[in-house]
Amino acid sequence: MDVGLLLLALAPYAGWCQAEGGIFYFLNKVFWLFEEISESQGAARKADVWKIRGWKMYIIGTPGVIAFLLIKHHWIFAAFEAGGIPMMLYGIFVSKPGKMYAGSWLDYIILGLFTVVGVLYSLWEFGGLTTAPQLLEAVIVFAFFASLLLKLHRKPTAYLWLAAMHLSAGYLLFLDGFLPIVLQQAFSFIVVVASYVVAVRKHTAG
Repeated sequence: MDVGLLLLALAPYAGWCQAEGGIFYFLNKVFWLFEEISESQGAARKADVWKIRGWKMYIIGTPGVIAFLLIKHHWIFAAFEAGGIPMMLYGIFVSKPGKMYAGSWLDYIILGLFTVVGVLYSLWEFGGLTTAPQLLEAVIVFAFFASLLLKLHRKPTAYLWLAAMHLSAGYLLFLDGFLPIVLQQAFSFIVVVASYVVAVRKHTAG
């Protein structure tokens, strides 16, 4: 399939893609905040329910986000998002109350391969690492990967990396001129910081 024709076909739906992805990604962060609040109240089973709901919202929003990133030629970020889908889907099905799936070696290989393809395509299209958006994508992917690993292992610092990712993604999308999704990133940042505060207080009290 010709990538150019695919992007041309997707372009008229950029607004819908960012709206769909933005709404469900925001719900993902809200549900994770509810998860932390439930855990702080000693409701572990309820916290697990919110956690899985949060991952489900993330997966539902992923197609719109990937399409939007492809339209804007953010290949590295889009490839990383796509590479994480198998781990998230499988994790939802095998996770049990009190024990969240933390990923297998195969999940991380798939994630790595997708990301490498995105990096190579980006380097090919732009003639190297030559633009500010490419550098921002690299920062976003690193912060996102760190937050993913730490979140799967229930570490409060996951939210700090997630906050860094939202700041970087917000600036990247600001450069693209998409104010609505920049605002979504700002609101998500606020919710993520709140989740971090709740998680730290919970661990301190524990």
